[in-house]
Amino acid sequence: MPIILILIGLVLVIYNYIALKKESIPFEIHDNEEKLKKNNSFENVLEKSKDELNEYKIELGVFRKNVAESLTELQEEILEIKKYLNIIKNNDNLYEDKIEKENLIIEEDSFYNKFDNNVISEINFNNNSMKRKSSDTEKIADSKKTEKIKELLNEGLSEDEICHRLSISKGEVLLVKDLYKK
Repeated sequence: MPIILILIGLVLVIYNYIALKKESIPFEIHDNEEKLKKNNSFENVLEKSKDELNEYKIELGVFRKNVAESLTELQEEILEIKKYLNIIKNNDNLYEDKIEKENLIIEEDSFYNKFDNNVISEINFNNNSMKRKSSDTEKIADSKKTEKIKELLNEGLSEDEICHRLSISKGEVLLVKDLYKK
C-alpha cells in the first residue's frame, strides 16, 4: 500500500511540473492557440476574479456610504425629536405650575367671596324686604282696580268705556271680566 501512495504522489508531482512549465511560456508569443491556453491559466483567472472583486468592493463602498448617510440623517432626526420632547415637557411643567397658581388664586378668591356673599346676602335680604313692601302696595292697587272694573261691569258699561274711565288697556278689562265670570 505505501508503494501505491508513493507512485500516485510522483505522478502528481510530474504532472504539476509539466503544467508549471507550460505557464512559464513568454508573453511575446502571438499564436492564437497559445493565447487561449494563456487565458485559461491560473494567473488569468486570478486576475479576472480580482477585477470582479474590485467591482464588488466599489459597489459595497457605495452601499456603505448610502447606509452611513441614512444613519446620520436618522440620528439628526432623533436628536430633533428629543429636543421637541424636552420643550413639550417643559411646557407641561409650566402649564402644571400655572394650574397650581390658578387653583391657589381660586381658593383665595373663594375665601374672600364667603365674606362678600354674607354681606351681599344681608344687602339682598334688606332689598327683598323693600321689594315685598312695594309689591304689597302694588297688590293693593291692583285689587282696587279689579274692584272698580267689577263695579263698572255690574253697572253695565262696555269694555271700551271702562278703559277710558280707568285709563287701562282693554286686555286688562277682558282679563278681569273672564276671571270673575268663573
